[in-house]
Amino acid sequence: MVGAFQRCVAHDDVRPCVRRISGGAPVEVGPGTLHVVLALEHPAAVVPCDAARLINRHVRPLLSALTKLGQKANYFGRDWISVTKRPVAAVGFAHDARSGRSAFEAFVAASTPFVTGARRQRISFQGKEPITLEEALGRAIDLDALAERVVHAYTEAYGCTRVDLAPWGAGCAPGTEHDPPWAATVAEVIGEIGAGPDAQGIFRVGGDFLASRDAVARLERNVAELRASAHGVDVNAVQECVVAAFTAQGVALDGVRSPTSMTDAIVRALALQ
Repeated sequence: MVGAFQRCVAHDDVRPCVRRISGGAPVEVGPGTLHVVLALEHPAAVVPCDAARLINRHVRPLLSALTKLGQKANYFGRDWISVTKRPVAAVGFAHDARSGRSAFEAFVAASTPFVTGARRQRISFQGKEPITLEEALGRAIDLDALAERVVHAYTEAYGCTRVDLAPWGAGCAPGTEHDPPWAATVAEVIGEIGAGPDAQGIFRVGGDFLASRDAVARLERNVAELRASAHGVDVNAVQECVVAAFTAQGVALDGVRSPTSMTDAIVRALALQ
């Protein structure tokens, strides 16, 4: 599953590509994956929280549930949970600054790894090798029992009432349309930032970062307006667009150390148009 701001790019080992609601890096899922989603009317719907702390505040019951399996689970402010000091789950958030609508999302690798191949060397992992819960604990994991444990942790933490819903049936259909690779990319603390036209020729900005979705959309619109203006596009103008988009009140941005890196990706991509 690709993050909200990533691309489904065709590869030799073509696998179904589904876009999730949260930002972040690609996540692999399978029969041994536990998918956790909290849909929130606003960041503080169940616990005092602002947009910048969506993961930090809402990951805590999940950490408690995983720790009770026998090894302490930790979250150190990046986009993954560690068990035995190794990445065992991906975490992310979705957020709209204007409406406040938010979501916390996690993919726990019970027996199916959440990342394989070259992606195991992601810069965000800081050299730590990803692992599954079964590998970390040295025993089989009952996924249904784990799901029950996680649900209990959240209902207990937030005083919620459990409601069991009917299955959704076939679920999400994989995406069939592939975008071209990013025209330009820049490495950041969480991974890649990219910019360039999508399959429809619309200029996009994306990558492995997490952010308010409407802030990213605003940046893309402002860059498009710059391109169409008689004055053309320069570095300072693009930088102003980036800063304006992500310093607006209520906007969340995680995984980007400096707006300069995003500006660089956009300017380089535009130079190729």
